[in-house]
Amino acid sequence: ADAFRKFYPDGTIEYCEIMYAALLDNQFRIIGIIRCSEGVLDSALFNYKKIMQAALLCNAKAIAICHNHPSGSLTPSSNDKEGTRKLMEMCRVMQYKFVDHIILTAESYYSFNDNGLL
Repeated sequence: ADAFRKFYPDGTIEYCEIMYAALLDNQFRIIGIIRCSEGVLDSALFNYKKIMQAALLCNAKAIAICHNHPSGSLTPSSNDKEGTRKLMEMCRVMQYKFVDHIILTAESYYSFNDNGLL
């Protein structure tokens, strides 16, 4: 969560949903973070092609994603859950380890991995 939080300048975490992907090496060190999409107040698109393209281009071995909830709610939406499921399947097919999906708010974060949803 801390690695992603610095990509949201002051105040923007409560403005609109923005999704980032961290591309990791085989020891789970970050080799790059890309901005995947910018949405509106209550949704951001899962840009699967952009995430997978970036992973291929930098020879990543694992992927983690993060987006913010401007509402302050840490509860994953049905879109968050379905998008995560689809990305996990793509990672499985492409032989990437899907590490986590993190939801950030101004005050805290929610980890799909920590909550047993991966």
